[in-house]
Parts: sequence; structure tokens; C-alpha cells
Amino acid sequence: LFLAPLQGEEDKALEEAWSRLKSADVHFTRGLKEFKARRNENASAAFQECIREMPRHADAHYFLANLCYIQADYQKSLIHMEQALGHFDFMQGLSDYADKQKYQTIESYQQMLGMEWENTSDCRTRRRIESVTGQLADGKGEIELLAKKRLNMRAQQKAHYLYFFGNILFQLKRFPEALQRY
Repeated sequence: LFLAPLQGEEDKALEEAWSRLKSADVHFTRGLKEFKARRNENASAAFQECIREMPRHADAHYFLANLCYIQADYQKSLIHMEQALGHFDFMQGLSDYADKQKYQTIESYQQMLGMEWENTSDCRTRRRIESVTGQLADGKGEIELLAKKRLNMRAQQKAHYLYFFGNILFQLKRFPEALQRY
């Protein structure tokens, strides 16, 4: 009973963060495009804008750390990498939240179709309901499969973040800390 209000507040915070993430992703996508094209100043500006929209955007911090590293500004790179790792779990929580929302939407559609099934005797309508119900079940399966794949990818991504963090610390000649990250 004591945790129920906290869960509601957490969901509200995730909902607000999800909304901010949608607007920040426009800038993040532009930043990625510029980064891949090696237009570093434009990429940096786009990632900075992304962070202004959503300060906890771990991936934007990661790419800013990379850009600073390229420019040999290791101290600034370190700051962004600390932010990226600090917000890593939060971003993964947002991803899980989005999956949960999709899953709940599918379940509500399935409930509506179940009620429609009970209220109709028309054969054609029932065939359509069966078809859509099958598509929704496939959608749920896809969400579950993607969530499992993403879980594996998270471990790899976090390992990469830690390795890069070690590289930054190595450049700063903080060898024991670099070794710890490696």
C-alpha cells in the first residue's frame, strides 16, 4: 500500500520523460546524421540541443564524449561519459516503459475484440476479429522478442561505454581508474 503512490509517481515521471524524449530524438537523429558525415560541429550542436530538451539522454552524452575525445578535450569527454553512464539505466527504463505502453495498448485492443466477439454472431465479422486477434498476438510476441534482444544489447552497450570510459581515463593518465573500467 505504501509503494502504490510511489509507483504512480514513477510512471508519471516516466511518461513525462518519454514525452521529452520524443522531442529530443529529433535533435539526436540529426546529430547522428552529422556525426556519421563527420561534420563534428553540427553534430555537437545537435547533441547539445538534444540534451537541452532531455538532460538525461545517455546516448547524446556518449556521442558528445566521443566528439570531445576526437578534439583531445579529455576532461570534457570524461564529464559527458560520466553523464552517459549515470543515465544509462534511466534510458533503459524508458525503453522498458515504451514496451509496457505498447503491450498495454495491444491488451486493450484484445479486450475490445473479445467483447465484440461476444456481441456478434456475424461470421464475416468473427473472421475479421480472429484475423486481427492473431495480428495482435504476433505484435505481443514481437515486443517480447525485441525486449529480450535489447536486454542482450544493453549488456554489450554498457560494456562498450565502460571501455570507452577507460580510454578517456587512460588519456588523462588516471591508470588505476582506467584499469578498473577495462
